[in-house]
Amino acid sequence: MKRITFVVVNENIFGCIDPRQPLQVQVLSSSVIRGASHGWADGPYPIRPNFPNVRPATRRDFVSFSVSIKGFDTDPNYKEILP
Repeated sequence: MKRITFVVVNENIFGCIDPRQPLQVQVLSSSVIRGASHGWADGPYPIRPNFPNVRPATRRDFVSFSVSIKGFDTDPNYKEILP
């Protein structure tokens, strides 16, 4: 079973990628201070395969983007979150 992955895009968007829609990041939080456009907070962010500015999210990113990790860290539908 493929699992949902949390990612950081361009160091200013925090979201997740559902394996059923691998070319979209579902935005959970974005930071205008870090350079994100305010519009991405309202919908999916399109990405290209092997997009160089997408990396797996860590527990520190949940804190940095003010997203609660509660529930995501134990749900089997999500990939293990990096320390």
